[in-house]
Amino acid sequence: MKTIILDTSFLVACAEFKIDYAQEINRIIQEEFTITIIDKTINELDALIAKGGKQAQHAKLAKAILARKNIASIQTSAGSHVDKLILENAKQESHMVATIDTELKKKLQQKKIGLIMVRQKKYLAMQ
Repeated sequence: MKTIILDTSFLVACAEFKIDYAQEINRIIQEEFTITIIDKTINELDALIAKGGKQAQHAKLAKAILARKNIASIQTSAGSHVDKLILENAKQESHMVATIDTELKKKLQQKKIGLIMVRQKKYLAMQ
């Protein structure tokens, strides 16, 4: 069974472009999977909301969608950045990461971790 870890940037992008990531992941993944986030992702969304502006609206929507879909979270130690925690927790065989963060994508590709990305602001694709 695959575990798909959602990055903060991915959640905000899906909210902005009105992409139902659960439905899209179900479309592209042909095996059993669970969707999770790193527990610090909520803190990043809260920080974006506190900044205000359009990004805050998308972050607020992303947070509401997470709550509605009852997405599980991976508990981590305090004080680390979400991208670093994703890299530490993602295992080659059993994990995939959904992100639009260029730096994180490069690091995940080096570790040979599967990626899920937003394409053409409409749908998700694997890499």
